[in-house]
Amino acid sequence: SGCRGSKMVSVKLVILSLVGSGVLGVPTEIISGRLVTHAVEAVPSPILTSVRLVNSAEDEEGFDPNPQYNFGYSVADTLTGDGKTREESLQDGVVRGSYSVADPDGRIRTVTYTAD
Repeated sequence: SGCRGSKMVSVKLVILSLVGSGVLGVPTEIISGRLVTHAVEAVPSPILTSVRLVNSAEDEEGFDPNPQYNFGYSVADTLTGDGKTREESLQDGVVRGSYSVADPDGRIRTVTYTAD
């Protein structure tokens, strides 16, 4: 009788290990001492499509070898106290910019960056 009890404990541990590790491959749980698996509807795989890029004279006409941009914005919300600014530019392949944030204690934190 004592040996049989230890065998049951071993079987329960193996089942719990299988359930916890996902070895069974389906959602599984133990309910009222019984191992219960749940049917799962198969999910279709996404359809993959290959794309081929082609260089043409038409593509090269619209190509800008030295793109440039400038932008910026500022927020000053007197109701919430939120204040921040941001500006950035791209010229000659180098991005330069900065942003500032008003901390709750009134200090202004500013970060300046450059990337080339």
